[in-house]
Order: sequence, then structure tokens, then C-alpha cells
Amino acid sequence: MAVLDLAHRIERRSGGGIDVEIEWQAHRRTTDVWTADAAPIVADLVTAGDVELAVTPEWVWIEHGAPSLAALRTPFLIDRLEVLQEIAVGGTGERMLADLTEHGVRGLALLPQGLRSPLSFGPAILEPDDLVGSSFRSLDRQGLSLFRSLGAEVPVVDGDEYTGRVARGEIDGVDASLATASAHPELGTITADLAYYPLSSVVVANSAWFASLAPDVRELVQAAATETVGFVIDSTPSPAAAAEAYCAAGGTVSLAGETLVARWRAAAAPARAALEQDPVTAENVAAIMALAARVPPERDPARACEGTAARPPGAGGHAPSADFPEGVYRAEIPVSAFLEAGVDGQTAEGHAGIWTLTFRGGTWESTDPHAPVHDCPGSAYRVEGDRIVVVLGDRGASCGGSAGRELFSARWEVDDGVVRFLDVRAGPGGGSDAFVQALFGSTDWSRAD
Repeated sequence: MAVLDLAHRIERRSGGGIDVEIEWQAHRRTTDVWTADAAPIVADLVTAGDVELAVTPEWVWIEHGAPSLAALRTPFLIDRLEVLQEIAVGGTGERMLADLTEHGVRGLALLPQGLRSPLSFGPAILEPDDLVGSSFRSLDRQGLSLFRSLGAEVPVVDGDEYTGRVARGEIDGVDASLATASAHPELGTITADLAYYPLSSVVVANSAWFASLAPDVRELVQAAATETVGFVIDSTPSPAAAAEAYCAAGGTVSLAGETLVARWRAAAAPARAALEQDPVTAENVAAIMALAARVPPERDPARACEGTAARPPGAGGHAPSADFPEGVYRAEIPVSAFLEAGVDGQTAEGHAGIWTLTFRGGTWESTDPHAPVHDCPGSAYRVEGDRIVVVLGDRGASCGGSAGRELFSARWEVDDGVVRFLDVRAGPGGGSDAFVQALFGSTDWSRAD
């Protein structure tokens, strides 16, 4: 969603003078697997000018050698969402982004998406010894290094291979965001107060392209990126809300407590010391520590809870039902449908058009004129009572700040191959009820397969 938000803001601010063409998952020019090995592909595309603008995980540029951003991955340094958000909107984040000029790109914004914690598909991971000898999946080299130093085996797998290995019990856990935990192949137990490091992305522009723009155009692109930071912050649920949603989906949230968190800090101290050998990284670590000391205590922390809709292993929290008619459905949503629902004009124009929804085997995909390729893998649906619940996947450019969260839920009725969604309600990642009602509930969806 962050990518679409940025594109729409640029197009809107330019009065249509800039037409943003989105290339979802640009790494697929070389590989279908999104791991640390794919990071140089995306970075090189931007630095070479093959891509003018990009939204990437921050570790893409850490892999490219950006020491300022490496401070974000200092273990257990950023343990509150509010600290990450203050970094993104303040001088600390600006200085980190400025470091990217040495890599042929202009850093425009840091998008604060959440914190990463251990999600276990078995017993809760509460202390460092729980990782020793386990199979714990991570996709970037900072994670690989940290978890291997703590005694875990770290398989580098993604996509269908990851799903299959979890189903076979070959992967014990994964580093995950609380808000996206329900998008993993199975529900489990996430230890919410163990924040290894944050989940964030950066908006970057090729330096030569950005410099070639007229001053007013550079200003509008920068302003659009800055506004997208606000969009991500506003659409990110509090830890308490994310925990409640995960338990409602059938997962479990645990808390390690201060004593065990201290043990983790001690166990990860060598990894932190290694990062701080770089003077730029060390300087930014100190800046973050000073900032964190000024940020008030967490406003709405996660609370431990038990799943209220537990499902058997392998269900992944996405148990489809024969009662819902699986298939491909299509509808044209006009701008007027959004405006009549009270949605603002920019959002209406950015989402109007012909949409296609695919419900099959518990998986969910959507395409529209603005996103012709579904780029939120792992998106899924389940049926709870008389309602269908759609949850976005945990990664992918079009997931944006809503990754891993419930998009919407609704009742439905079927008549001769036509589905109508009723009583449509927004989830934590769906924006407003008015928006999802206009998008999914304002018209009939006709069978298209």
C-alpha cells in the first residue's frame, strides 16, 4: 500500500504530469526468491538508473554498504514503535538517508513499519537457549548473522519452499512483525516484547535522475515521499491492537518479561559490538539511544493473549470453507462509488477501475488498473461463522504498511455466479469502513473464470 500511496501522491501533486509506472518485485528480473542474495539486484537497478524510484527494505542498502542504516539493525536497540517513528520523522532519519548519496541514490524517506520478534510454530521462544539448535528462518544477512550467533540453524527459504517446510515441521520459527504474523504459513506464538530490530523500508531515487528534475518537481517528489511516511505511521496498528488481532485470528502472544529480555541483550552484545566497530554506525547508534531516552514510555504495549480461534497445524490461519464459492470475480468500481461513501477524491481516483479478486484454496489475490500484478504473496482468506476475512501477506511492494494485517471482512450472498459482499468492515490494514465498503461492497462481483 505504501508504494501505491507514494505513486498516487506524485501523480496528484504533478497534476498528472508525472506518470508513475510501478514495477512490482523488480528483483524478479533475475530471481524469484526474495533473500539477501536479491538485495544487490534492486540496489544496482536504482544506482544504474534502470529504475528511477524504489521502495525497498532498509537492509537492501545495508547490504550495499550504508553504515548509517546499519544502526537500525543493532540488536535490541529499537524496542518501541514510537522510537522508530521518531527516527523516521526527525533529524536522525534524515542523516541516515543522507548517507545514501555515496551509493548513487537520493534517500527520500524512511518508512517505519514495525518491530521484528520471534514467532514460534511450537513452544514460545522466551530466552536465548530456546534458539539453540532450532531451525529459525530469516531472509537478510543481518538476521542470518544474529541468529546463527545465538545458536540457531538459519535456512534461507521463501515462497512455496518456506510454506512446505513449515508444514513438514522443518522450520521451528521465524523473525516476524506482530502486525504481519498471521500471514505466515501457520499460526504460532509470537513473543511481542522481544524486539530484535525494526521492520522498515526506504524510498530512494536515482541521484542523476533526481538532479535532472526541475526544482519544483524535485520538491513535489520529496513532499510526496514525506507524506507517505505519515500514511505508514497512521496505518500501522499499535502493538496492543496488533496483538489482539493476532489472537483473534487464532495465534498466541507471549511476553518474555524484563529479566529474560536482559538475557537476550547480553547474548546479542557481541553482535552489537561488531556493528559498532564502524564509526558511522556507532555514531548513529548513540544518536538513537539519545533519542530513545527522550521518547515517552510505550503508549499501547502488546498484551499476552491466547488464540480464540485456534486451527490445526498446517492451516496457516487461513482455513477456506466450501460455503464460500471459490473462483475469480471481477467488478468495475467507479470514482463516484468512493465519493458517495465519503472517501476523498485522491483515494477515489487512485482506486477506481476494474478490479479482479481471486479466492482459491484459502489464498487471495487482487489486481486493478493501478496494480496489474498481485504483489502481496501470502495473502489469504478464511471463513469465520458467516463472514469471510481477507488478510494480506507479510511482504511484497503492494502490501505496504498493511502487510500481514486484516484488510476487510464481510458477509456475502450468491446468485447465479454473482457474489455480493454485505456488511463490509475494515480490518486494521483496510483503512476506513467507508473505503472498504465502496471498494468491495458497493457493487456485484461477477464470475470471471
